[in-house]
Amino acid sequence: METEDLVLRIIQARPGIPKTIVFKLCYLFDLACVELSGSQRSSSRYIRYNCGPYSDTIQQALTNLEKSNKIEIKDHVTLKGNSSFLHNPVVTTKPEFPRGDEEILSYVMDRFGRLNTEQIEEFVYRTAPMKATKAKPWQRKPLDLEAGRAGYSESERREIARMALKSWADFKAGRVMSSEDLLAKLGHSR
Repeated sequence: METEDLVLRIIQARPGIPKTIVFKLCYLFDLACVELSGSQRSSSRYIRYNCGPYSDTIQQALTNLEKSNKIEIKDHVTLKGNSSFLHNPVVTTKPEFPRGDEEILSYVMDRFGRLNTEQIEEFVYRTAPMKATKAKPWQRKPLDLEAGRAGYSESERREIARMALKSWADFKAGRVMSSEDLLAKLGHSR
């Protein structure tokens, strides 16, 4: 999957999205792919940075999308007087994803896509890769997206993925199973 396609789909799903949230949603998508299938889908390499995960690949994708007139970036001044760059789609044609990736992206956008900057930042800092990287943000240390997978056998990972995908209908219906409940149901505790 091209990182530009992922970035464009996220911006299309949430017009007016700030850049820092684009980075976080891409990270959460890749993290969910690793958790569910064992492999990351985009070519992004994430580092721990000031406001959460950062990737030069995503920054380049944003630049390329703007240059190719697929998105527009507007400077916006917040109520607190801070400057923020908001990203809006120009094209409406959505890049196609494989079905499983489409479901994961839908889950990520439904679950996290409407959170504000502080809420999503708080969540991202609680993920295993962010916790495992003990470096200070300015040290720009790489994040290991597989940090949360340690301790599970391959069959356990497949079972967790199967149950997570099965619970998709429950999520859409508003019956969400937390990861802690899912692990408890499998007989595991962290």
